[in-house]
Amino acid sequence: MVIFVGLLFAGGMPIMMPLILVSLALRFLIAKYLFIYCSQVTRLTDRLLADKVPGFLLFAITGYLINSLWAFGCEYIFMP
Repeated sequence: MVIFVGLLFAGGMPIMMPLILVSLALRFLIAKYLFIYCSQVTRLTDRLLADKVPGFLLFAITGYLINSLWAFGCEYIFMP
């Protein structure tokens, strides 16, 4: 979700790229802490989610490109 929404709006708001990095690093550290101290053996899952994620990322990249083209084409967005 962070990557999808961040890429979607990063063309118009370049500050989103560092915010994505901070958010992913924070989520990684929280997940690692929870894994180390709170994990249990879980049941195995199939690869359905892993197969669908690249398709969702293609939508995110397409949305990023469309939004960036629109944002960089509008003169009134970057005017002071």
